[in-house]
Amino acid sequence: IFKPPLSNRDCLLTRGLVDLYMTQLPTLHGRTVALFDIGKSRAGEFLDHLETRLRARGVTTARFAKPTNARPATAAILGDIAAGADAVVEALAD
Repeated sequence: IFKPPLSNRDCLLTRGLVDLYMTQLPTLHGRTVALFDIGKSRAGEFLDHLETRLRARGVTTARFAKPTNARPATAAILGDIAAGADAVVEALAD
């Protein structure tokens, strides 16, 4: 479980990438986990299952998605994730 130590204002957005130094979170209690769908096949199904399990343990989740898997995430999406989440799970593969 990792959390960026910097606020979203301190993130360096360069060519669609977020440069963050990560630190480990001791717990997810009281935290928000972003579930980020990059548009790959069955990613939504995986994140639905994970969301159910996280919520059953009292973890708050927030869903985010790229409009297409063919393009990088927009700065707006990355900014929303940085502003609203303590940790991120990104569904990468089919």
